[in-house]
Amino acid sequence: MTSAGSTINIPRQRKGQALLEVAAGAIVLIPIVLFGLDAIVYINASHTNEELTQTIARAAANVREPDQARESAQERLQTFTKSNLMGEIKITKFLFDTSQKMVTVTVQMQVYVPVPIPGMGDVQTTATCSEPIVAIPPAV
Repeated sequence: MTSAGSTINIPRQRKGQALLEVAAGAIVLIPIVLFGLDAIVYINASHTNEELTQTIARAAANVREPDQARESAQERLQTFTKSNLMGEIKITKFLFDTSQKMVTVTVQMQVYVPVPIPGMGDVQTTATCSEPIVAIPPAV
């Protein structure tokens, strides 16, 4: 029995607090994980684009004439097998400089990120590579 004015100390149930902590943690962690996934996809696509640009520049550098070099670059681009996360891939700059004996190629790749950032949509990566023209023999 209790006398008037005294209180009974009843232990509180803490089951709801754990659920709240998990929900709050998920609200913070899920966007971080999704952003990390987007970053991994973008970095992978950027690396692939750099390798593709270097391959295209090397293919163009193995030809003597500028028109043939451009055709060779386009053929190399057409034979590239892209993933589902890659959109349009195009050569945006092609420079066959016989005076400096260099080929410069710029390739732009559209990347579909798995979880697009609101208001941003698809992202693009651009890579530029210069290779010496090896098909032109040196002056003697």
